[in-house]
Amino acid sequence: MMIKIDDIDRQILANLQRYDAPRTPNEMAKELEVSPATVRRRVKRLTNDGIVSVLVAVDPEKVGLKLVAVIGIHVAVKKIDAVTEIMKNMPEITWLATSIGTYDIIATARFTDMEHLAKFVQNEVPNIKGVTGIETFLCMQEIKTVRVTR
Repeated sequence: MMIKIDDIDRQILANLQRYDAPRTPNEMAKELEVSPATVRRRVKRLTNDGIVSVLVAVDPEKVGLKLVAVIGIHVAVKKIDAVTEIMKNMPEITWLATSIGTYDIIATARFTDMEHLAKFVQNEVPNIKGVTGIETFLCMQEIKTVRVTR
């Protein structure tokens, strides 16, 4: 079921997703030109409706996960579900999706160093039954990250 939201809700959601988003309802209200009570009431409703979740976000770099890689994975026919079932539980994987195109699965993963990355892409992923090939793209600089969860 799709929940109806209006332009103010959309502005609040966009504001909450920005890294430089105001931290208090008063600051957000001023920016959005509404009352602080409106912001509080709408954030509460968006939370109750399951549109917004309150989470603890860990800064990966501050806990030593400085390298980011995007990994394209080729998988044998009819093995995609089995491979994703294993990969979704790997702590390095921060994002995982099946794909139509060059790769059957695309993942984003974080690593402490090149040795950690090498072990993962040379030993762990290729040894998953059904994986037929991988290609790794090392990210030089993250420009934008929006943390969304479900």
